[in-house]
Parts: sequence; C-alpha cells; structure tokens
Amino acid sequence: MGYGASNLGVVGRVATSGWPPFASSWLIGRIVSFIALIPIGIARWTMQ
Repeated sequence: MGYGASNLGVVGRVATSGWPPFASSWLIGRIVSFIALIPIGIARWTMQ
C-alpha cells in the first residue's frame, strides 16, 4: 500500500465521518466522495 492509497483511505474516512478534524480535509473528502458518486449515478440512470 503506497502513500497515495493510504492518503486516499484517510480522505475516505474523513468524508464518511460526521466530525472532520480539518476543514480542508473535509472539503477534499466531500469533493472526492462527490466525484466517486458521479459514475454510480450515471450507471443507475443508464440502467433505468
């Protein structure tokens, strides 16, 4: 597991946690989670 993978895991935990320790980490987590939800939403929309 490289630095990027562990860093992404930290961002994921911050995005899913209700109380993020840092505002910048919260913003990055929200952006990452939003980008991750885009292909899921597209897949659900195209399957209808």
